[in-house]
Amino acid sequence: GNWGVAIILLTVLVKVVLLPLTHKSMVAAEAMKKLQPQMEVIRKKFADDKERQNMEMMKLYKEAKVNPLGGCLPLLFQLPIWAALFTTLRTSYDIYAEPFINPIWADLTYKDPTYILPLALGITMIATQKLQPQMMDATQAKVMTYGMPIFFTVIMLNYPAGLSLYIFTNNILSIGQQYALRRYLERTGQAAPKPPPGAVK
Repeated sequence: GNWGVAIILLTVLVKVVLLPLTHKSMVAAEAMKKLQPQMEVIRKKFADDKERQNMEMMKLYKEAKVNPLGGCLPLLFQLPIWAALFTTLRTSYDIYAEPFINPIWADLTYKDPTYILPLALGITMIATQKLQPQMMDATQAKVMTYGMPIFFTVIMLNYPAGLSLYIFTNNILSIGQQYALRRYLERTGQAAPKPPPGAVK
């Protein structure tokens, strides 16, 4: 009876279905995090030779049996869902002018007139990025943590509010999921050791 609630329930369903894949990607991310000290040594040793640096990084991944793209799998599986939802919100007449919460979000096929959802989406995206192990240098990490969410937020300002609702809900669930999985990995000894107090992360 409410398309906004339907989108939220769809997000929960997708999260549940992708849970095994998310767990696998987090294990891979933690394995990458354990390699951070060795990766930093390689970056410094071959700072002026990017090609050699990349070769040594790939050699390190191979020896440690770690897939550097493992953490991207849940996102890749969600891209078709985003595309389908975007198309549905743009073309489905039965959703047109259907309210989520009146009078704030009276039409999920139209952009959010308050800009609350896109901004909330950006903030939660930054929080999600901060929870993920950083597998790149400081400059690249800052771009991924702040640059991409800001860019994404600007784009979403004029996209259907329903799509922002889906991504925002997904981010909230991801934050809770990452926290719970991290606690589980710590208990089972699969998590990377935490840096000592005062250490540079």
